[in-house]
Amino acid sequence: MISFSLLLFLVNRENANIDGDTAMGTMLKYGSEGAKQFNEMYILDPKYSKAHRDGDIHIHDLDFFTLTTTCCQIDLVSLFKVFQQVMAI
Repeated sequence: MISFSLLLFLVNRENANIDGDTAMGTMLKYGSEGAKQFNEMYILDPKYSKAHRDGDIHIHDLDFFTLTTTCCQIDLVSLFKVFQQVMAI
């Protein structure tokens, strides 16, 4: 797992809504990085973890992977149905 001590020295530009230089921002970063590592190690199929690590795919908001389906809270089934309708035109 990533060394959490390194997070204190890394510039936090991942989320524009959180000041990574504050105590709460640091705690949020710890939680975010821990969740990403947990999801890669225990939740994702190993082939997808490897593809993500190797840069072949990108899993957006990997830290929220077990909590939401998309960062925008969009119902994917509805999204794909609309997409199919638009593509049929």
